[in-house]
Amino acid sequence: MNGSNNINRTNTQSSPEPEELDLSELLGLLRRKAWLVILGAVLGFGAAFLASLVMTPVYEADVQVLISEGETTVTMPDSPMALLTGGGSGGASLANRMQIIKSPVVLEPALSELAENGQIWEYRRLYESLQIQPVNDTDVIEISVEAQDPVRAKSAAEAVLESYRDYSDRQAQDQSHRMKEFLESQVEQAETRVQNAQKAIREFQQDSGIIYLTSEEQKLSELVTELERQLIETEIRLHDKSMQLAHTQDELELARRLLPEADTVGIDKMVEELQQVQAELKAKRAEYIARGLEGSPEIEQLDRQIDGMSQQIQAELSSAAEQAEDPRGTFPYYRQLVLKQIELQAVVDGLKNQTDLLEERIGEHEEELWRLSDRAFEYAALEREVEVANNAYALLSEELEHAKIALEQDRAALDVISPAVLPEDPVRPRPRLNAAIGLVLGLFVSTGLVFAAEYMDNTVKDRRQLRTLGISVLGTIPRCKEALKQSGAVPVNGNFRSHPVGAAFIRIESSLRLAHGEERPRVLACTSAVSDEGKSTVAFNLGRAMAQSGHRVLLVDGTMGQPGLGHAVETAKAPGLAAVLAEQADWESAVQNVEDGPDGSVDLIAGGEPSSGTIQSVRSPVFKEILQQARGRYDQVIIDLPPLLVSPEGLEAAAASD
Repeated sequence: MNGSNNINRTNTQSSPEPEELDLSELLGLLRRKAWLVILGAVLGFGAAFLASLVMTPVYEADVQVLISEGETTVTMPDSPMALLTGGGSGGASLANRMQIIKSPVVLEPALSELAENGQIWEYRRLYESLQIQPVNDTDVIEISVEAQDPVRAKSAAEAVLESYRDYSDRQAQDQSHRMKEFLESQVEQAETRVQNAQKAIREFQQDSGIIYLTSEEQKLSELVTELERQLIETEIRLHDKSMQLAHTQDELELARRLLPEADTVGIDKMVEELQQVQAELKAKRAEYIARGLEGSPEIEQLDRQIDGMSQQIQAELSSAAEQAEDPRGTFPYYRQLVLKQIELQAVVDGLKNQTDLLEERIGEHEEELWRLSDRAFEYAALEREVEVANNAYALLSEELEHAKIALEQDRAALDVISPAVLPEDPVRPRPRLNAAIGLVLGLFVSTGLVFAAEYMDNTVKDRRQLRTLGISVLGTIPRCKEALKQSGAVPVNGNFRSHPVGAAFIRIESSLRLAHGEERPRVLACTSAVSDEGKSTVAFNLGRAMAQSGHRVLLVDGTMGQPGLGHAVETAKAPGLAAVLAEQADWESAVQNVEDGPDGSVDLIAGGEPSSGTIQSVRSPVFKEILQQARGRYDQVIIDLPPLLVSPEGLEAAAASD
């Protein structure tokens, strides 16, 4: 309870800043609202568990494959072709191989294989269910497929793996077969060249005798021989890269047919223009190197421009991929082929330039050798032809053997680390995990709601909150449900002063008396905001406490038919306040004695039931007249008014009190 004088004083004060809750208060709040937190956790747990039970289970089958670097290249490390790449994805990065697996060239055959086995999959469904990812930092790729049936998931994973294996094998076999045919023809020509060269040098020696070269001539001859050897190796590399470029262009044409024409036409035109600029820069770079400017600032600037052009091409392709319509997921594969074509075209152009440069240098040295001696030149040329022919024959024979080995290789490049197995448990849903997550989320949400409700709650619950408003507390009434649940008062046959509730009201009465001194209020009004807040209990027990101090107290039930003092105190049948206000009885006849103290007493005017057709209100002049007359006969008058939010007219009656 609080003093009315303090309430009036705080109306003119500014609202103080609210105090922050400390940790002990937060823990106390959680203890008080533990039931709400537990309820939220249980609801979250139950909702997640039930949702998991009704969800359709999804199974996942996966297979792990080791793809060795340079997947189908079988040349020896010291071979001039060791830098070349075979079919399949060749020397492409692991990310490119993953794009190939998710491309139509692999998924279409996989769908056909599944259909032959009685499993019908839609392309988009398989594409969206397929996940390709590397395992840590290794060359192992994990292929996983999700399906609502474990058998379908396992079959799809195996079909995708076999389709990619077949694709890689076809690429490798095709590449190796074409290389083998080329090398066989070259070996046959080289063998004939060796025979002709040996025959020619024998005939020259028979006609001219043995000619010895000077050291300068010998040095020039050996230099030309080395250049011719490099020219042969370069021509072999050029042929191999040209075949790879042609094969990539064929694949690119197939990928174009799977994409909307409007997208590919613009991309091809853009790439062609950028490639042309890049080729001009590379040609200029080769010219600078031929002039002996290698390592110069001009070369470094050209290298930066070439790198920038490559980055621009990749950026343009990425931008086009975002805008292209690609329902089948073909564009990543198409983008990879475009980049591979650009890379191979650059290599082919570089090898052509290198070939031209070698031929030019060979011609220059041969002309220099001819100027020294025409007979020496002729002999050196024949001797050089024999050596070059033998070297070319040995090199081509070795590469032919490698090509034959590549054709005999079957599936050595793909090693299955972990085969697909029939999944026993679904990956989604997981009732236990989901229930645990639901439990945690329920705890967090309910705890957050408790704190939010506390933050938004501006009701007064304890002394601390009243102090923040600048209001002094007259007293605190302890909870005592057993004593108050029946009549709203301490039992009459008990000792009022010794009872905790009675002692609390006596302290409140003392606080009122000390707060006002000789000018203590004679008429007190007791009300609340809504019903069932205890105002009638406070009014009655405060009157009893005043009677214990020797005062004559009159309780007036102004609730007018609503639950009030008439429900808290057992009274005899007598006229009520409603009859007095209707001028059907005087107020003295409505007074009943309900309790006598040692030196005082408690009287009551019950509320009574309002008469139909007659307006009875505590705002009427009759009510004010009753209070005026009661002031002369009683030491204290306590009015029990209706709740203000239920009956606002009680405000006027409160204005008539002290």
